[in-house]
Amino acid sequence: TPVSDGERVYVFFGKTGALAFDRQGKQLWKHSVGTESDPQGWGSASSPIVYNDLLIVTASAESEALVGLNKLTGEEVWRQETSGLNAVWGTPVLVRIDDERTDLVIAVPEEIWGLNPATGKLRWYCEALGVRSFCSSVVAHGGVIYAVESGPGGGGGIAVRAGGKGDL
Repeated sequence: TPVSDGERVYVFFGKTGALAFDRQGKQLWKHSVGTESDPQGWGSASSPIVYNDLLIVTASAESEALVGLNKLTGEEVWRQETSGLNAVWGTPVLVRIDDERTDLVIAVPEEIWGLNPATGKLRWYCEALGVRSFCSSVVAHGGVIYAVESGPGGGGGIAVRAGGKGDL
């Protein structure tokens, strides 16, 4: 699913990379975020999201990473790599905590993470569902994160309040 900031349209095509287009369809930039394959061979499913001057991409299959790109140039601003992302297909959500803080929230196997979207640094995490992969995107409402997943190794649902610090 593409995303737009009203001036540009951004897409993520897995191994092809993240791309930006103007509203007339002219390609403005292209940036590779990795060329690996996930163990299942499924490829990516997450959509890119825009946060301020960043395009945030979940390159789980391509490089086991969340990547923040400058939305005007495509240059990499930050990258957080971890094997915990190797089985993630959901799109992260932005959760506004207050006037000064927004959390980037994503569900991964066995945990939910809240990160600083400007830097990619982990702010909080919590033990979640005992699943080996997380295909669903989390949903946020009223500062509460809801995650539901099923599959081999467990499943179920969990709700956690965003905005914490460390191990929730």
